[in-house]
Amino acid sequence: MDNYLNVMRARREQILERFYAALDRAGRPRDAARLIAVSKTVGVDETIAAIQVGYRHFAENRPQELVRKLAGLADHPELPEVRFDMIGNLQTNKINAVLGSAELIHSVGSLHLAQAISSRAVRKIEAGELSAPQQVLIEVNVSGEESKGGFSPDEIRGAAGELAELEGICVQGLMTMAPRGNKDVARRTFAGLRELRDELEAAHPDLSLPELSCGMSEDFEPALEEGSTLVRLGRVVFSPEFAVNRALKCALVYRAPALNRERTQPWASLTRLKIRCTWAASKVTTRAMTRMTTTATMTATMMAIRTTATAAPRARASIPRTSRVTACWARHAAVRPSRSPCIRAPASWSAMTRVMQRHTIRRRVSG
Repeated sequence: MDNYLNVMRARREQILERFYAALDRAGRPRDAARLIAVSKTVGVDETIAAIQVGYRHFAENRPQELVRKLAGLADHPELPEVRFDMIGNLQTNKINAVLGSAELIHSVGSLHLAQAISSRAVRKIEAGELSAPQQVLIEVNVSGEESKGGFSPDEIRGAAGELAELEGICVQGLMTMAPRGNKDVARRTFAGLRELRDELEAAHPDLSLPELSCGMSEDFEPALEEGSTLVRLGRVVFSPEFAVNRALKCALVYRAPALNRERTQPWASLTRLKIRCTWAASKVTTRAMTRMTTTATMTATMMAIRTTATAAPRARASIPRTSRVTACWARHAAVRPSRSPCIRAPASWSAMTRVMQRHTIRRRVSG
């Protein structure tokens, strides 16, 4: 865990450097936006580590995970106070679990959901279980993608007045998600959200929308430059395989998930694979590693070892003696590259597990 804390601390410094640089480029004060650490893919221990390195604002996308995290943190009264938001799709049967637990619900994407949250919040206020109306953001599908939910811009223009009148909620602003893979399109999406906010405030003087929640790990800088006040960062905060910046030489830590293929916590899995290498010396980029299944990730990792072992003596020397590096094909790739003309992943999870149990790299790869 000490190594994980060190990695998290170093990454946070680099993230904040980019965060503040984007605000500076936009001529905005450094307190004009806040960074939210999205802890939806990690467990309580990793969330505690994030708190220890300085994060104070978190978000979850599932109500049950939000409740679990809050219960786990309650067992550590020595930790500083932190805030949790709800950012995922919220079903009406899960509203009660979120009310009073999440400071801000980012994903109110329909009038029906807003009305349901409002009515239940009113009942909780009357029962003394909630002290104030629930703060919410209205999700708007600015980009028009069919795969994304939320109000369309025209729908929110028509519903804004009714939303402002709901007693159990307090609308704080707007939220959107940009299409991935194109920062120019993302920038136009964020600018569109800001312009829509300004239009709604002008049309409804009693409606104040100070918050704009937009920008994630891949596009938070253009979001900040276009006026975002809340950026939601998950992979760049918690996943060491996600490069903080293009020139970063980072330590990658992989741990294979449980064999039942369930959605498990990546740092609490059965098998641990730790590999350090200088990616600048290889032709395998960290970006290519981010959206793979575990089997594909293991294969690409072994390719990276083979590349560094054959092409970069300095990087090769930086690969430590790794405990239980998973397979004989990994050993051949890293230690005897000439005997491994190709790299193949095990055919199944059970086969990979058997190979993991039988083979260990027992010597440091040296120049």
